[in-house]
Amino acid sequence: MKKLIALILASICLVTLASCFPVDPGYATTVAYAGWSDDPAIADGALNKGQLTNENGDHLPIFRFDTFDDLNQFKTKYENVLSFDQGYNSTLSFNAALKKAQWDREGFFADHSLLAVYVPANSGSLRFAVHDIEVTYESVCVSVEQINQPGVVSDDMAGWFVLVEIADEEIRNCYTFDAIFVNSEK
Repeated sequence: MKKLIALILASICLVTLASCFPVDPGYATTVAYAGWSDDPAIADGALNKGQLTNENGDHLPIFRFDTFDDLNQFKTKYENVLSFDQGYNSTLSFNAALKKAQWDREGFFADHSLLAVYVPANSGSLRFAVHDIEVTYESVCVSVEQINQPGVVSDDMAGWFVLVEIADEEIRNCYTFDAIFVNSEK
């Protein structure tokens, strides 16, 4: 009986301790430099283009690459709008980030898709990351947050790609994709 009570108490302690730490959602993510642009073609080509006119301004353009060809078509379409080969400070370029994560190979797309969220910023000093990824039966929403609070910022405009690897099986029924900026005060 004492062993059973000890086991129950230990289990409760583990559950309580685990709830204090964020849970890894199981998605590989990275951020790449994209350059800044206010070209309307970005919003027009996004999966959530209807949401981008939202008065809140908290929606971000999101793109899905389900095949290697989708990725190459995206790069061709936006080659004169966004930067794919240029990094910024310690942030890799889009192409370098894809290569490092091995998302630039046709074999990757056999069982996975790649989501790209474009995050424009009024300073190159600001950095962003995935805050949360919510997948329901028919929708995906990627929440992006600013992860730094620099005291002094540069006055250059910048843009970032927040990239998310996701299994095709997990989103096979999804037809709605969205990305939002969340203000998560630390």
